[in-house]
Amino acid sequence: MLCPACEIDALRRDLREAQRRLKGWANHAELAEHVIAELREKLADHDRQARELLEDARLQIQTLHDLLQVPTTTSN
Repeated sequence: MLCPACEIDALRRDLREAQRRLKGWANHAELAEHVIAELREKLADHDRQARELLEDARLQIQTLHDLLQVPTTTSN
């Protein structure tokens, strides 16, 4: 069994080590949050681009459809 002073020193060392680990985990969590935020921004940008491309494709299809329409003529 340790003397009270040695036990307190051991507890302090354990506390410092736990604080160091906690700081490391906090840094990892902060980095992860940053990466997640960047990925969300990229996803939103890709989503916007995809919607724009889809709308452009719809307009092109409509234009082609309109161009391919053959007007009907009536015979007298």
